[in-house]
Amino acid sequence: MQGLLSAAAAAYIRLVYRTNRWERVGYEITDHPLADHYRAIVCFWHGRLLMMPYAARGSRPFYIVVSDHRDGRLIARTVRRFGIGAIVGSSFRKPVIALFRMAEICREFGVPCVTPDGPRGPRMRAAIGPVLAAEMAQAVLVPVAYAGAMLVEAVAALVTGFAFDKHGGTVLLTLPPIICFIPGLSLSDTLAPALVGLALWGIATGVQDSTVKALVADLAPAGRTATAYGVFAAWQGGAAVAGGALAGWLFRSPALSVVVVATQVVAFVLLVVVVRRARRPDRLGA
Repeated sequence: MQGLLSAAAAAYIRLVYRTNRWERVGYEITDHPLADHYRAIVCFWHGRLLMMPYAARGSRPFYIVVSDHRDGRLIARTVRRFGIGAIVGSSFRKPVIALFRMAEICREFGVPCVTPDGPRGPRMRAAIGPVLAAEMAQAVLVPVAYAGAMLVEAVAALVTGFAFDKHGGTVLLTLPPIICFIPGLSLSDTLAPALVGLALWGIATGVQDSTVKALVADLAPAGRTATAYGVFAAWQGGAAVAGGALAGWLFRSPALSVVVVATQVVAFVLLVVVVRRARRPDRLGA
């Protein structure tokens, strides 16, 4: 039965991964110790366990700490389908064995993965186990997390779509101020601001992928809507490439937030001009 359940669980994880858009942030930081064969222990909250098989990168063997319980054995069977091994033990069952096994794997340049809050909690409160294992093996701790912004994106698109139908393009004037806060929050070293930044990113993406295009349709001359969409997509794609390159160059630099704020001030001014143009009587009567 566990074999069947683990196969279903693995299939579901693959389905979720392949039917969503994922953005990896900070991997250039974690890839460095892993690529250079530093001794490392990956940590993530128990509530983020589901998609962690896709966090494993590189050729080094990964192992996850699971309890010697029915649920733990199911997790072990599931992650094994992704090429990830298992270390049996927890803070309640065989803790010493698990610690020594984690340290041993680190010395062999494998990568143990552990949930420091465990299934029994307290939720998002780290226990001392990973720190002890890291001290024993002289390893670094690598925190990893994921969060879903697609739901936020969908809700934002729906809400701003209704607001656009009622109030017009002025609704989009909220977009540049929202974007100004994203770099500083999403690149924060603490969880809460990073999650707020992720939510704001989801809102901005939802508005850009839906309601902004409604404004394009309003501005396009009759019979030229498809061309207008094509031109808009071309500019959007080019700007995304240029912006991504600039953001990568300025990553972890205070200048990134300054540049984002400056570009959004310009975007706000241009958006005001465009919205006013969309309100002109000759546009409304077209």
